[in-house]
Amino acid sequence: YRPAAAPGGGLGIERLPYFEEISLGELDRHDAYLLIRARLEQMLGVDAEPPAALVDLVTTRAQGNAFYIEELLNFIGSQGVHPQDEAAIRKLELPESLHSLILSRIDAVGEAPRRTLKVASVVGRTVSAPMLPGVYPELGAFDAVKGHLETLGAQDLLSIEQEGEQTYLFKHVVTQEVAYESMPFAFRSMLHERVGGFIE
Repeated sequence: YRPAAAPGGGLGIERLPYFEEISLGELDRHDAYLLIRARLEQMLGVDAEPPAALVDLVTTRAQGNAFYIEELLNFIGSQGVHPQDEAAIRKLELPESLHSLILSRIDAVGEAPRRTLKVASVVGRTVSAPMLPGVYPELGAFDAVKGHLETLGAQDLLSIEQEGEQTYLFKHVVTQEVAYESMPFAFRSMLHERVGGFIE
């Protein structure tokens, strides 16, 4: 569960036998460095020492939040800045918060995949691909929607959860929340009604 004031997150699970809460704290600088190095290896395909300018920029901004670190590296990559180019990294202007960072990444994808992501955010953290055109036919035919989902997967906003079931999962609950909150209330309300109608 997400961080909460009380043990069990208000869910009552602390009353279960053998319940033990393990809090996930912030990464220290060394662990943040290891995560940056591992993520760069995934992005570049080679194991290389991350430049000090990149480590300083990312660790200072992310403040030990592992998801924020990954999103910052994704953002830097999407700006066409090579992670080993220290001069370009020093000139880079990053979004002010995790929320604005994710929103900028969502805004960077095309209009059709972005609309698909927003509709999916109303369905939930996990979404069945065939459901989306049924809920909101304006997205287009199923093949088009599947293409949008693949684009979103390539941008690391969604991932395939069950290929046979064609089920997709938001990369992080924060990504779902940002996509959801980026829509006007009236539009979200209409989509909720359509989701309910489709399920019914």
